[in-house]
Parts: sequence; structure tokens; C-alpha cells
Amino acid sequence: VHGDKKRNQKTVLMDRMLQRIPTAQHEKDRETVEMFISCRRLRNRDLIGLTDTQVIFSVANEAGEYIERARTEEVKDSLNPDFIKTFGLEFIFEKQQKIKFEVIDVDLRGTWEHIGEVYTTLATLVRKNDGTSILDLKNRESGNNEVTGKLIVRVEKPPPEVAGHNETISMKWSGTNIKDVGSWFSKSNPYLVFSRSRQPNEWLKIHETEVIKKNLNPQWNQFDIRSGRLCKRKDDLPIRVECYSQNLAKEPTYIGYADFTLADLRRDQRLFVLKDLRGRSVGELRLEILKITSESDFLEFIQGGTQLGVITAIDFTASNGVIQQSGSLHALRMDGHNHYQQALLQVLNILIEYDTDKQVPVFGFGARPRFPHFNSGETHHCFSLTGNPAHPVVEGVDGVMRAYENALRHVEMSGPTRFVPLLQEASDLARRYLEAEEDIYTILLILTDGDIYDMDMTKDLLCAASRLPLSVIIIGIGDLDFTNMKILDGDDGLYDRDGNKAERDLCQFVPFNRFKDNSNRLAEQVLEELPRQLVEYKKLVNQKPRPPLTRRLSQIEIPPDFSNQAMRFGHTALQGIGIGPANLPSNPHPIQKLPTPFSGLHSRIEQDAEIPPERETSTFSQNTVRDGLSIRSFPGNSSRQSLMSHYISSYLSHQPSPNISLHNLPFTSSHGFLQGSVVDRRE
Repeated sequence: VHGDKKRNQKTVLMDRMLQRIPTAQHEKDRETVEMFISCRRLRNRDLIGLTDTQVIFSVANEAGEYIERARTEEVKDSLNPDFIKTFGLEFIFEKQQKIKFEVIDVDLRGTWEHIGEVYTTLATLVRKNDGTSILDLKNRESGNNEVTGKLIVRVEKPPPEVAGHNETISMKWSGTNIKDVGSWFSKSNPYLVFSRSRQPNEWLKIHETEVIKKNLNPQWNQFDIRSGRLCKRKDDLPIRVECYSQNLAKEPTYIGYADFTLADLRRDQRLFVLKDLRGRSVGELRLEILKITSESDFLEFIQGGTQLGVITAIDFTASNGVIQQSGSLHALRMDGHNHYQQALLQVLNILIEYDTDKQVPVFGFGARPRFPHFNSGETHHCFSLTGNPAHPVVEGVDGVMRAYENALRHVEMSGPTRFVPLLQEASDLARRYLEAEEDIYTILLILTDGDIYDMDMTKDLLCAASRLPLSVIIIGIGDLDFTNMKILDGDDGLYDRDGNKAERDLCQFVPFNRFKDNSNRLAEQVLEELPRQLVEYKKLVNQKPRPPLTRRLSQIEIPPDFSNQAMRFGHTALQGIGIGPANLPSNPHPIQKLPTPFSGLHSRIEQDAEIPPERETSTFSQNTVRDGLSIRSFPGNSSRQSLMSHYISSYLSHQPSPNISLHNLPFTSSHGFLQGSVVDRRE
């Protein structure tokens, strides 16, 4: 029994230790955006009254299925609702985040009718300089994608008190009297692991220091970490630091742990007692240096107007194989795309969303161009794939794909593989943008099948380009040797031939074959370092993001859409088309606000209509006819008659076609004004 008890105690301690050891999961420091939703000129779905509107927000998963994430509140009786509830979504640059907004009409029984929907991406919304997107709502049930209103999405980053400050925390830790768990002939080899709390008894690993060998009073190197990664920008989120001793050829030995929060550090707490799994002291940790600085992030630069300009370069060296043979890396497949095409699509579909004009220079290298108007017997290492040396630019991803497929019929493969001409072209373009004071960050995307022959010059150019707004992404296609590409990646520093270190990391290499069965993972790996590289460049040249433009909701004018039958149901006659002083000639009478809202009029008329002060009442015994439009039986003030006739007449004069008809559209008011109907006689 005693032996079983000891064994059970050991098992419990081991379980507790395993709970404290952080999992192998990693989370990146992400920015969250907040979306404010409004609708304008919605199609009315109710025969009596106005639509009760709600918006459903859905996000596509990796399988392409849209999963509902949230709904707005329900706004009663409005075709132009402004919703209070917002939608939040984590911004992930390296993913194409597809989202859907669906607008519905909710009825009293809890059922609803579809009004319209919008498909877009988060990148499309965040790259707008003023943060505002006006999108067409389309009715999928109509069969012809009929526009049924406008959706207005305003994107903002949550304020600091909601999202936390975007801070970089620099720390240097030391240990004192760390428990010796080494062998008879050696002391402990301590290192620290930092984790943040995810949920009770679960910790997420966020940082690991270097190992200090044979030292019970270690001094670890200073390191930087973002507040989002350290504690998700929550000062009170528990953080755990654990001390281990590295062992030769076996698992590390657990020494002890200490817990703290960022709030503790801000209150100048610097000394922490290490405790083992039984709660006994096994040493002390001291925070020697703490420096907290605020800095801008990628999303701030994008919203401030920074654009990404993409250059594409494709390897046509002979090592790819003869194009016409099925074993070639360039062979076109009947059942899908070759690896070059797959890589282009997966990466460009994300990058192109941040390029306003969608104009992409596309080059080939390592071949002899044999185009009808560009035929050369020499091997070129940077030639236009459009066949026009003076104009290598195509439009969008489709343009790149067409240029590539066309080039397969007009290149003669050669070699060797050289990057220098491509880097010179990209550097020159980035320098021209810089001199013209255009806020464009250039990305050179190189697809190649093997090692390069101008390695030293390539490293020189990359080191020199570290002060230019430029990043280089290299995707290795095929199974050949990519050793030198890993050197260019430069995560541990890149040096030129004179021993000068690049001032920042600007190159990323990813082998295609490692992710060829998972297109999402390829794009993530290829692009995950790009936001950090852009921010590091901006920091290097001391450039802050411009403040984003702002546009108030009241400043957004939606012009009437006379192309669709917006007046099918009751009140939609005026509210659906938005007749009012904002977009039609004004009434010459002095301004007087309406004493009560008119349910049949657009909100702009309710607020801004110019009404003469007289109150006499008159009734038209005969129809008033304007431009073939008959206004029947409008009891009430004659000047209101004139106002209504004026607006409706003005509306008709703005119509592009006389064939649009309004049939017996009722106008109602709870106060007895403007009761009657409108009939179009022009047919």
C-alpha cells in the first residue's frame, strides 16, 4: 500500500508538471478590426409598414463554407438602418479572409426573408484609405443578382482601451541560486520558457531564451516581444516563466516556475521566487531591464495609405525540363495547374488585394525570348513576359496567368539561374517610388527551380536594398538543391562580401513541395514575415503611418438607382429611391422643419424638407398632372401638394427611361397628410 501511495504521488506530480509545461502551440500577434454596419435604400419586403432589418455576418472556413459568426440587432421599420452592434475579426494578412454579409427582413413570427447579400474579403475592407466601403446588396433569389440596396461597412481598429496599446516589451532576466539539478560532474544548464494563460491549467508557449551552460547564477540575453504576443494586450493576463536545465541526449529537467502579469511589471515588481512543483523555493529570477515602447503596426500603415506593389519573376532555365514533355515543371496539365501556376495563384490572390491599380510587372529569366516582336538569341535574366520589353505590365492575377501561359510558347530554355538582374530591376523600381514620394512597398516574387550562380552579388544587393521599401519572396519549385536559398532567408543575419550585415531581414524562402498538398499553408508560410518586414523598414527610416482618412456617415451620399424596380411595394416609392433635397432641386420656400415624421417619405425629407409656414387646408377635386404623372386626392396644405408634385416631377426628369412605371403607389401618414396614390400615365 505504501509503495502504491508513493507511486500515485509521483504520478500526480508528473501530471501537474505536464500541465505546467507549455504546449507546442504558437499564436501570432494579431490585430483585431471592428466593422460598423449601415444600410441604405433597401428594398422593402413588407406590404404594410417598412422592413425590420438585421444583418448576419459569416466567415468562410478552409473548406470554403460560410459559418455564421454574429448578427446585428434588429432595427424596426427602416430601409436605411444604422446598427449599433459591431462585428470584430482578427486581421490575418497571409490569409484570404472571405466574409459574407446577409441582410434580412425579420417578421413578428420570428421568421425572415432574404433581402440581399455581399461577398467580399477583409483585405478589401481594410485597405480603403477612409475605412469605408459601399457595397451592392444582391438578391440571390431573383436569379439575376438584382441590386436590392447598399451595404456600408466602416472598418476601424478598436481604441487602445479596448484593444490594448500596441507595445514592444524589451526584457533582460537573470537568475540567482538556481537549484542544481545537474549530474555529479556538471552543474545545471538553465534556460527560461515564457507562456501565457490560455485557460485554467493550459499555457501557451510564447518565448524561450538561450541555454546558459553550467551556471547557477545565469544572465540571459535581452529580448523583445510584442504585448499582443506576451499577454494579448491584457495587463492582468497571467504569464508564467519556467526554468529548465538542458540535458545531453535526454529530456530537459524541470526546475521551477514563477507567475506574474504585465501589470506587476508596470508597478516595478522585479524579483520573483522560483518554486518547484511542491511549492518549495528553488532560486530567484530578477528582471534586470524592462523597456516598454509603443510602435506602429502593419495595419496602421495599410489604413494610412501604404500600398503593396508586386513584381513577378519566373524561372525558365533548362533544369525545369522541356516544356512540351509531361515531366517538365512547366508542363500544362489537363486536370489542373502545374506547380508554378499553383504558387502564383495562391500568393498573388492575397497580395493583389493591397495593390490599388492591380498593375503587375511580370518577368522571366534564364531563357532566350522568342516572341514575335522580341526575338533574341542571347540568354536573358530579366525579360518581359508580355513580349514587349518596354511594357512588362499586366493587369491582375488573370493577366499574370495569361502572360505565363503565352510565354511557354515563346521561350527557349537556357541558363544558368541568376538573380542579380531581377534584384536590380526591383531595387530601381523601389528607389523610383521613394524618390517620387509614393508610399508603395515593392515585393519581388521569384519562382525558381534550383540554386543560383551569382550568390555573392545577390547577397551584396540584398544587403544594400535593406534601406529600400522592398521585400523578396522566393518559392522553390521542384526537388533540386535549395541550400543557398536558405542562406538568403537571413533569419540569423545576412552579410555582404565586405562583412556588412543587412540592416533588416527582407528575404523569405519557402520550398513549394513542403506545402503542395495544402494551398492555405503555402500562402501562410510565404507571406507570414512580410508585415514584420514592412514595419521594420518603416521603423528603420523613421517613417510613421499617416492617419487614416475619416468619412462621417452623414457625408456618404448614395445616388438613386433608377435602373431597378425599387418601387414595387407601398412606401418604397419615395423611400426606396431617396427623393429629397439631397439629390433633387430644392423648394424655394423658407425652411420649416416638419412637426412630425412622415412615414412614407425618405428620412432626408423628414429632416430637411423645405415647408412653407402657411397652414391653410385645401383639397384637389381634380387630379394634378405633371409630366404624365397623376397625383390623386391629396388632402391637406396646398404648398405640401406643390412640394410633393415638385419632387415627383423632378424625379421623373432624372429617369433615364420613360418606361419605368409606378402603379397605384400609396402614400400614407398617421397625421392625415399626403394621403392618396400615384399613377404613371406615360405608358
